[in-house]
Amino acid sequence: CAKCHQEKQGPFLFDHGIKRSDGCIACHAPHGSANRRLLSHTRTRDLCLQCHPETPHDLKQARFQNCIACHSEIHGSDLDRLYRR
Repeated sequence: CAKCHQEKQGPFLFDHGIKRSDGCIACHAPHGSANRRLLSHTRTRDLCLQCHPETPHDLKQARFQNCIACHSEIHGSDLDRLYRR
């Protein structure tokens, strides 16, 4: 994956640990998926909650339905440990 997507690999000061343990396939179906960005789940939120079920957010509120609306630097960040911009 990193041959074409080097910017996702890092190294980052705050690296998304799942990349190191499971690699890209923890979230992506690299050989094909009907989902955006070859994700393994249709809804990004469902994918995030699979590993992060404990969240301080009230998931019933509409503004917390899309994790990457705030946590946009999912692969890693040099600025924010919560992967915000």
